[in-house]
Amino acid sequence: MQNDLVIALDIGAAGSIPEHWLKYKHWLDCIAFDEGDRKVEQENGVAKSSLPILLGKDCKHRKFYVLKSETGSSLLPLNPKFQDFFHSEYHTLKEIKEVSTVSLNTLVTEKRLPYPELIKLDTQGSELEILNNAELVLSRLIICELEVEFLEIYQGQALFSDINNFFDRLEFELIDLRTARISYSRNGVKNYFVKQLGLSAAKLFSTTQIYSGEALYCRSVEWILSQDHSDFVKALKILIIYRCFDRALYIIDKAQARNLFSSQEIIDFRNLVYMNIPWFRGTSLLVRASRKLIRLLSLPGTILSKVRCGWLLRDWPNS
Repeated sequence: MQNDLVIALDIGAAGSIPEHWLKYKHWLDCIAFDEGDRKVEQENGVAKSSLPILLGKDCKHRKFYVLKSETGSSLLPLNPKFQDFFHSEYHTLKEIKEVSTVSLNTLVTEKRLPYPELIKLDTQGSELEILNNAELVLSRLIICELEVEFLEIYQGQALFSDINNFFDRLEFELIDLRTARISYSRNGVKNYFVKQLGLSAAKLFSTTQIYSGEALYCRSVEWILSQDHSDFVKALKILIIYRCFDRALYIIDKAQARNLFSSQEIIDFRNLVYMNIPWFRGTSLLVRASRKLIRLLSLPGTILSKVRCGWLLRDWPNS
């Protein structure tokens, strides 16, 4: 099963590879897309190739809005209506460049890109345009992680409802949604009004505006069960990367009930999942006591409450 590499696209890589992919680098053949001359770091050997290509529809002449904070740069201009949500460094326009964009369909058709099983998409408002021009690519896709917005931060961008309808038509299922929240700035000062409350008090008692999030869409259980051995293993690996352990075990259980694989293959599938569950349950009293202590120490407000746990990591005010 180690030979079943997952083709993973990191679109809008912003100079680095997702932290929750790093632990599983031996499972991934990662291709990172980033705008301009910003080269994606070859972090621990994860990114095997980095392409300075802007994705979207096939178009030779377009505007690209470069902000002072480059991670906010986009094919779409910022919406001035929401300027007070952002500090000055984020919403200050640095320059407008003329660029060309290419579709994922074109890259696949020209054999410049293999069919991916995993896509991470964060392009500041142009996500749906990229997906609408990627129907060939999506035929093999198992999971898509992408940024979604609940407010029109960029003028003319698709919102979460549009993204959700798109994946619903393709019979993908929304299995997780990490929300990002933001507080108002004043005169370019970030979190100005929250700071008046005191940060500790704000964390406990203040509700801030939800404006964006990271959504995780997955193929249905039935779709995964219909795949051959290689793609079935890839699906399990991606579910493990995103800590969807119960979904993975449920799918294996269904595969066993339908006699889709041999008894030994079912054992191997379960072992693949169990061996990658952090602090997997043990039988000894010492193991159980240790795990209980870890859970207690990891309660909100304690020193271990921000222990990094891959995709599951949340920091206030996000959830």
